[in-house]
Amino acid sequence: MQKSWAYWVSLVLSPHMYGVIVLSIMTLHCRYSLEILIGSILFLSILPLAPILIDLKRGETDIFITERIKRTKYFLYTAAFYGVASIIYYLLKLFPLFILFTTYFFETIIHMLVNTHWKISIHTAGIAGPTTFLTLVIDKRLVILYILLIPVYIARKKMNAHSDAQLIGGTVLSAATTLVIVELLTSYIV
Repeated sequence: MQKSWAYWVSLVLSPHMYGVIVLSIMTLHCRYSLEILIGSILFLSILPLAPILIDLKRGETDIFITERIKRTKYFLYTAAFYGVASIIYYLLKLFPLFILFTTYFFETIIHMLVNTHWKISIHTAGIAGPTTFLTLVIDKRLVILYILLIPVYIARKKMNAHSDAQLIGGTVLSAATTLVIVELLTSYIV
């Protein structure tokens, strides 16, 4: 029962799913159109998840890409989609989305590099980074979303997916990277 609970928490609060929540909050706050929301979900969640689902169907990986050595190609696909979206939103002058996708792009590259030597938690990174972004760019009251790290930490531990250091590493690295990139980009744009 606990493993089942942990599995579902890990799935529902995965980076791909939390990204949809982040984009929904941004759409409401920035009054983006439904087309912008759908396009953003496509680049942030659907396209990066597609190669994982294809390889899952082929039996080459599990949904959480548990084996560290198999993660690099998915990081590369994901970074490419984030990079394309970042350029699109820059050209469209949708600067909050440009900053978000640029942050996701650099976080993905950094986590990929760390992952070559150490299995960092992408689940905690996927909550901490976007929540830091929302707090800095959209509304400081969204800091409350950091509370979602608690069930993610517990679930990932219950599944024996990560050590405490890997969970904390994902959180701290992602929040710090987001803080630096948001500060750099907002000072450049504003």
